[in-house]
Parts: sequence; structure tokens; C-alpha cells
Amino acid sequence: MKPFAFFRLISLGLCCLVMLAAFPKAAATQQAGGEPPVPPAPVAPAPVAPAPVTPAPVAPPPATPAPVAPPLVTPAPATPSPAKLALDYFVSGGAHLEKGHLDRAIADYTEAIQLKPDFFAAFLNRGTARRKKGEVDGAIADYTQAIRLKPDLYDAYTLRGICYSKKGQYEEAIADYTQALKKKPHYLTYLGMAWVLATSKIDKYRNGARAMELAAKAVQFHRTPQSLQTLAAAYAEAGKFKEAVETQEEALDLLKKPGPVPPKDLAPYERQLQAYQGHKPWRE
Repeated sequence: MKPFAFFRLISLGLCCLVMLAAFPKAAATQQAGGEPPVPPAPVAPAPVAPAPVTPAPVAPPPATPAPVAPPLVTPAPATPSPAKLALDYFVSGGAHLEKGHLDRAIADYTEAIQLKPDFFAAFLNRGTARRKKGEVDGAIADYTQAIRLKPDLYDAYTLRGICYSKKGQYEEAIADYTQALKKKPHYLTYLGMAWVLATSKIDKYRNGARAMELAAKAVQFHRTPQSLQTLAAAYAEAGKFKEAVETQEEALDLLKKPGPVPPKDLAPYERQLQAYQGHKPWRE
């Protein structure tokens, strides 16, 4: 055998050994002369339906409570202060006084004074209502209290002086008028004091010259039937009857100018004119 042939034989044997070692089954199959076994097709597992997942219950969001309106609270009506109530009665009293409802005016002013005992204006006005009603002593008491509460209240001196004049207390009247003139000159003060000095039944209180001076100032303030009437009386007291007659006639004309005058208001003016025409002064 040729060496090449021998070498080829050895090489072939070695290859067979290697194959047997590496692929024993394949080699066995090839040696047996059969087809290589076909591996079975992989069997896919049956699909398993996923278990239904029940969602966890979701708690609803907490309900927002509807806003509750606060309970309606009706505030208790404020109680007016005594001073305010007193002022209300004072205003009401003034309305009644202006209309001539004297009893109602007095009642309202009394209420005001009870609520506010230092209400000097209520005393002053109640005194006026009483004076107009003819309650002269009550009026004097009210004017006196008003002066105690407010010593510089010149109106109260003048009005109290008028009351004293009505009672024939001329000394007290002149003292009040004098005090009022010191505090503040006023039409009514001039008028009241001039009338006392011109018409007083007591000689010592009459003063014609002073009466003319005061009455002339009253006329300068207001040219009214009353101021002219007072000036005429002052002229008569001073012996100037011509001027007294002329002035009294002017007073009568002015009194009648707005229209018919009630007889009770007209009578005093006519009687005074007749006295001056007879050269007689007027005595109250």
C-alpha cells in the first residue's frame, strides 16, 4: 500500500472518531443509515384569559356642604337718649305753640323738662305758652328757672318783665327790662319798658322822656302797630298830644292794612286815640 493511501486511511479514521465524539446521535443515525429525527413542533400553550380585574371602588369626593346663610338677626332698635327725646318734645311743643295749641305745647315742654331738667329753652317756651294762656304766675316761675339755668338769657328777663307789668309789679318789671338791655338790646325790651314808663298808674315809675327814647328805638327796629302805639303813649305822657294823635292814627292805619281787624283788637287803639285827642295820657 502506498504511503499516501495509508495516510488517507488514517485521516479518515480520525475524522470518524471526532464525529463520534462530537455528535454521537447524528453519527449513530448516519451509521444506521436513517433520516435524522424531526423534532416535534413546539406546542403553544392555550391562551389563558386574564381574570377580570374588578376596579377597586372609588369613594366619591366628599360633598361640599352648601353655604348656610347666617341667621338673620334683627338689631334691637336703639333707645333714643333722654336728651334726644327731650329735643323731640321741644320741637313738638314749638309746633303746637305756633298753632296756638297752648295746652299741648305746655304738655310737650313739660315732658322735655322731665327728661332733661336743665333744658332752659324748654322752661323759656313753656313760660311763653303759660303767659299766652293767662297763667302769669306759672310763666314767671318758668322764666325764673330759665334765668337760673342760663343767667345771660336776655329773652327770659324781657318776658318776665312783661309778666310783672301785667301784674302791676312795675319795679320788678323795670328791673328785668334794665337787666335785659344790659345784656342785649332788643325790640321787645324797648317796647315793654317804654310802655311801663309811659302808662304806669304809679307816678314814680313814669318817665315820658325816657319812654319816648325807648319807643323810638323800638320803631327803628320794627315799625309795627305795637311800636307806634307805644310811641304815641310816650308822646302823650310827655305832653306832646299832637304827635301822639298823629302816631296813633298811623298805628291804626297800619293795623287795618292787611284786612279786617277783630273788634277786640281794634278797640284799645281807638280808645287810646280818643284819649290823646282829649289831651289825656293813657293809663294802663
